[in-house]
Amino acid sequence: MPASRPTTIAITSGQPAAIAPDLCVLIAADLAADKATRYVLLADADLLAARADALRIKWPVIAANVRVAPLPLATTVQAGLRDPPSSQYLLRRM
Repeated sequence: MPASRPTTIAITSGQPAAIAPDLCVLIAADLAADKATRYVLLADADLLAARADALRIKWPVIAANVRVAPLPLATTVQAGLRDPPSSQYLLRRM
């Protein structure tokens, strides 16, 4: 019987100026502990690095089962401030 492939779960970073990128950073270390599942964070890598820095969390998480699928932002965003131009970024994540 062939070996089964691990489950892969994609997690979107959502609206870049909202809390979802922070949540991606916060849960990444916990996801790394789940070796039975592969996780793909759909996000701008620089955005996640900036949020990790603001949260004082070591980034990137080095794990074989957690990776970032780089989806670059067209503009720079500031956490907590509405950013209508980033709506296209959000729509491309869905």
